Amino acid sequence: MINILAISFFIINASICPIKNDTAQILKLILSKKYSSTYIVNSSAFNNNDSLLLKHHSDGMVKRFDNYVYSKGETIFCIYEDTNCLMIDTVGKRIDLGNISLYGTFLMSPSYDPYQIWKMANKFQTDVQEYTDGNNLVYHFQFPKDNPLFYQATFALNIKDDVSKLKVELKHRMLDGFVTEEIEYKIAPLLDRKHLPSIRDYIETKNGRNLPKSKSYQNYVFFGRGYAL
Repeated sequence: MINILAISFFIINASICPIKNDTAQILKLILSKKYSSTYIVNSSAFNNNDSLLLKHHSDGMVKRFDNYVYSKGETIFCIYEDTNCLMIDTVGKRIDLGNISLYGTFLMSPSYDPYQIWKMANKFQTDVQEYTDGNNLVYHFQFPKDNPLFYQATFALNIKDDVSKLKVELKHRMLDGFVTEEIEYKIAPLLDRKHLPSIRDYIETKNGRNLPKSKSYQNYVFFGRGYAL
């Protein structure tokens, strides 16, 4: 998996670009922060000569209810809950537990949460263009040349035949090259967070130390054993 933004733990407190078109129902849903989404990601890595180095396809889902987020990719799942963040990597056999202020309220890899990507784009953009292209209302964001991560981001919001569809295209930096990602979402309203997992479903505290509840995680490297939940 192309772990593009493992270093991208941002605390985003930006204003949100206003909705100028009342037909952008999916954007209203995203900004409500109450939705369930599935996504498909096609990633491509290039060197500075524009030669293709690697292509990768993955999928996953994100469920958000206000400031609670549950995301699950092919190998990593993550829960943001209250001020806490739990991330479990089943390939790297690693558990991270800590305060969101340390891990960030925006974590694109693995969560690909559309609200946080939109918020990030508005935070760092130097210019945004809005236009209609066929069935889509498009927002195209440009970023400063010295931005350490991003070149550009484009949101294409379907406003005609299927208003549950969103396509996001990202271009961002890596060492000696860049990466493009095409993320296709299907998004629906989420009425409540009943039956969604909690951090306490995976972690228990004994004698002041956090431990995995499941034996399948007992051999994982655990960062945050002494963190107070």
